[in-house]
Amino acid sequence: MSAPVDHTSASLRHSISGEPGRESAKLYPLQGTWTEVAHLALPTKHLLELNVGCQEMLFVPTYFHELIVEFPDDLLRSFVQLI
Repeated sequence: MSAPVDHTSASLRHSISGEPGRESAKLYPLQGTWTEVAHLALPTKHLLELNVGCQEMLFVPTYFHELIVEFPDDLLRSFVQLI
């Protein structure tokens, strides 16, 4: 059972300086209703993924992740140089 939603004025306040803008989120489709056209038209350089109508912000790869990706890349480059 979920907790009741608080609709008091305290929960519906405007954004405070330094916080993400809540009001600007109303300019975009709701999660679950995003289309490919709307997703691709977004003017952002952030890594976003569209998954079943929901946008998900992707994390910046870590150094460890880069090393893992570099290993098969190096193997493939070595193989191609042999051909």
